[in-house]
Amino acid sequence: MKTRIFGTLPTGEAIVCYTLKNDSATLEVLTLGAKIRSLVAYGHRAVGGFDTLQEYLCDDSYQGSVIGRVANRIARGRFEMDGRLYELYV
Repeated sequence: MKTRIFGTLPTGEAIVCYTLKNDSATLEVLTLGAKIRSLVAYGHRAVGGFDTLQEYLCDDSYQGSVIGRVANRIARGRFEMDGRLYELYV
């Protein structure tokens, strides 16, 4: 695994790019919300990202974002089903 500073936020926090590599794939992940910057598998680019931190900060398409299993479909940890309110532990 290799690491490098990808950029610095206006708050002064450094964003790190981790590069993970094996015989068949190379993955680059940023500490900016676990964004996937690049994934190349078997010589083919599967995921591409931006070259600079500023591009990620200005992007509103969530390029490379890792989204959890519910993707915020359960707002505020509760939902209604069949007329009954369910509250989840969040």
